[in-house]
Amino acid sequence: MNALRRCCVYALLVVLAGAAVARTLNVPAAFATIQSAIDASDAGDLVLVAAGVYEEQIVLKDGVRLVGAGANLTTITFGSGVVVTVSAGDRGAVIQDVAIDGAGTAKAGIHCVEHATVAVVGTTVRRAETGIECHSGSVVNFDRLVILEMAGPGVSLVHATASITNTVISHIGTVGLIFTGAKAIVRDLIVIDSGTGISCSGSSAPSIERVNIERCTTGLTCVERARPRLREVTITDSADYGVLIYHSAIPDLGTLTSPGLCRITGGGRGAVFDARDASVAAIPALGNWWGAGGPTEEMLQGNIDYIPWLPTPDAHPPVMSLSILPAAVLGEPYSFDASPSVSGLAGDPTYDADALPAGLEFDATTGVLSGAPTEAGTFSVLLSVTGDLGLPGATEALLVVYAEPPVVTPTIFVVTSREDALIDGTVSVAVGIDTVSDLAGYEFALTYDPTVLTFVEIAEGDVLGQGGVETFWQAGDVADGAVTGITNAILQEGGVDGGGVLFTAQFATT
Repeated sequence: MNALRRCCVYALLVVLAGAAVARTLNVPAAFATIQSAIDASDAGDLVLVAAGVYEEQIVLKDGVRLVGAGANLTTITFGSGVVVTVSAGDRGAVIQDVAIDGAGTAKAGIHCVEHATVAVVGTTVRRAETGIECHSGSVVNFDRLVILEMAGPGVSLVHATASITNTVISHIGTVGLIFTGAKAIVRDLIVIDSGTGISCSGSSAPSIERVNIERCTTGLTCVERARPRLREVTITDSADYGVLIYHSAIPDLGTLTSPGLCRITGGGRGAVFDARDASVAAIPALGNWWGAGGPTEEMLQGNIDYIPWLPTPDAHPPVMSLSILPAAVLGEPYSFDASPSVSGLAGDPTYDADALPAGLEFDATTGVLSGAPTEAGTFSVLLSVTGDLGLPGATEALLVVYAEPPVVTPTIFVVTSREDALIDGTVSVAVGIDTVSDLAGYEFALTYDPTVLTFVEIAEGDVLGQGGVETFWQAGDVADGAVTGITNAILQEGGVDGGGVLFTAQFATT
């Protein structure tokens, strides 16, 4: 849908939205129980629960928001079964600012049925067999939770999709966080005083970042085909192992292009134990802190690719910010200096490259890629740089070698100032060109729908006038929903090279 038509659609949506107004259902002022308010609610309604203790079992409808006065003020408690069940649906239920207490005997604090969608925010879940359990197809968003005093797991995600942020899981009988074939992003999490901190099984591949796992029997277990990715994770004071790996699991603890920056120390029996068959691929574990003396054979048992390690807990490898290299032409001289793309480097660097096309070489001292390629194609080149600390930084960059010099066709593009425009607002439309050689002038006609837009003005862009070149600019004539004769030309021989905005037109939305 183009930007002009969005104006009309937006106005229609505003009218339609006015037909359904979300309600606030107050407990206990208007409804004696939370469940009676939920039963009377519709999708989009707010069930607002005052401070107090509510002894009842809840089934939360899809699309309904359940909000308390705060996790330290509003408590929902029930001593058997599930305290709060979230129904299936894709509108998204909300549980916010409450405490859910299983009284030490409930099966679960929160149970998300298959294909449920829910956000749980600012909530405490305590004293149950399982804190939160989510099943196949459920989509959940957890933020600012406290989960504690569970006989079993803190959170169990089975073939679910989850986002977990700013959460504390503490004093858990079995596993703090279980992923079983689940997809998840986990950031800023603390798991403390639990059996196992995090467990990954099945085909789980969660991204785990900035997580602290402390005083657990085992910090992280990976079994079956699990592929968790750990970055900036701290695992300390594990009674058994920091990381324990079985079957064909391959956790990613850090690669050359993305160092782990993890701190895995203090395991009673070792930092990492790889119990897989010796023929299974090595576990990448580059760029981590293993203690003051670095890793030893006793600390890292199995097929662990841990070299190099961080010399200090806060050391960071250099960064190469390249993803695409300038294109080359078969047999023609080529030169590109990659050193300006390096940051965070201490001392004199050493450069290296892998998978370069024949005929090119990477200078180990200067970081200049040069030569004349003798093979054409598209190459994924691994470029790396190492500083005085012995830490490499690397990037995979794409290099295209053309068999013949390519014919570059300029592309015209249009950019609007906003995707959705309000009535009585404005929209700017910039017309530009990406790359052009020897451009001496241009002419355009611009059409628009006068029933929704009113022309305001048009202004010259910067392509032809670059470098102080004098131009002849004509803004065109406006009539019947069109601006015709938009013209610009340089007042000298030859043309200009480059790209940018040719002109910008502004419209009022009526």
